[in-house]
Amino acid sequence: MKRPIRFLLLLGAWTGLVACSSPLERDLKDGFSQVEQEHYRIALSTFERVLKRAPESDEAIAASKEAARVSVFELKDFKKAAFFNRHLVLHAKDPKIRENAQKQLAAIYFDNLNDYEKAVQEYSKLLAMPLPTAEWAKFKIALARSYFYMGQFKQAESEVDDLLKEKIEAVTKFSALNLKGNILVAQKQFSTAAEIYKQLMRDFPERSRQENVALQLAVCYEENQDFRSAIQVLHDLKPGGSMSADYLELRIKRLQERMRNQPGAKGFGRK
Repeated sequence: MKRPIRFLLLLGAWTGLVACSSPLERDLKDGFSQVEQEHYRIALSTFERVLKRAPESDEAIAASKEAARVSVFELKDFKKAAFFNRHLVLHAKDPKIRENAQKQLAAIYFDNLNDYEKAVQEYSKLLAMPLPTAEWAKFKIALARSYFYMGQFKQAESEVDDLLKEKIEAVTKFSALNLKGNILVAQKQFSTAAEIYKQLMRDFPERSRQENVALQLAVCYEENQDFRSAIQVLHDLKPGGSMSADYLELRIKRLQERMRNQPGAKGFGRK
C-alpha cells in the first residue's frame, strides 16, 4: 500500500536517529515501522508505550498524532482515537495542536461514538475558545443537537436561540431553524413549529425541498388535526429523491380517510 510522502518523510526522520537513539526514540521508530507494515494494533501498543515513558515529550506528541490518525482511518477504533486526542489536548505544548485535537475529540464523541453527554462537555470547551464566527456557529449547533438527542429540549432550544441572535451564514441559519422546528415538534408545540417550517420554505425554497421540510409541515398540520392543510401541502409537493408519487398518494389517502372520520365531516369526498 502506498503511503503519503508526509508519512514517509516523518518515518525517515525518525529512522535517522538509529545510532544513538534512546528507548523513547526507538519505540517511536518501531511504532512508525509497524504502521508501515500495517500492523496497526501492535503500532498503537508501541505508541502507548511512548506516552507512558514521557507524556509531554516531542516523541509522545508525534506518537499521539499518528496513533489518532491510525485509530480513525485504519482501524475505525474511535475510543482509541478519543484517547490519543485527549492526550494531545492535555500534553501538547503547541496551542494549535491542542485546539485541533479538541475539535477532533468533540467530533468523535458526536459523530462516531454518539456519546452526546461527552459531546456536550467537549463542545462546551471548544465554545469557550476564541473562534471565527463560522466555526463558533458550527460547534454551537452541534452542542444544541447533542442536547436534543439527549432529550434536553429546553436547553437545546436555548442554544439555538442564542445562535439565531448572531449574524450567521444562510446555510447555518437554515440548519438552526430546522433544528428549532424539530425541537418544538418533540415538545408537541406543533403550531409554533409549523410557522418555522413555513418560514424555511419561504426563505430557503431549494434547501427546504432537499430536506423535505414540507413533510415536516404536513406532520404538524396532521398532529393539530388540520387535515385539509396537511393534504394541501402534500398536493403541492413534487415527487423526487426518496419521496415517490406512490408514497405521496398513500399519505394523502390516509389523511383523507382521517378527515372523513372526523365528527361533522359526513359526506366528505362524496359527489
